[in-house]
Amino acid sequence: MSCGEPHDVDCGEILQRVYVFIDNELEDASSDEIRQHLEECAPCLDEYDLERCVKKLVHRSCGSDHAPDALRQKNPPPPHPNPSGNNHHHHGLT
Repeated sequence: MSCGEPHDVDCGEILQRVYVFIDNELEDASSDEIRQHLEECAPCLDEYDLERCVKKLVHRSCGSDHAPDALRQKNPPPPHPNPSGNNHHHHGLT
């Protein structure tokens, strides 16, 4: 996608990183770069707004769902590692 206007960063590259931007998982420099691009580029801003709305809708619809008890019983959490770092069982034999 491109709006046809020259930008420091290509629209396609911005849209590839917009999901990470929405989640606030980018370093400050990248966030500033995307923010500036969105201010200058209406098509990318529209896409960003759409993705942000979809993410909010999904979170609102599914955000409080928990795994059913039957599924949790079939898939228990993994065991915690041995704090000593030694995962071998000691049977008194040397």
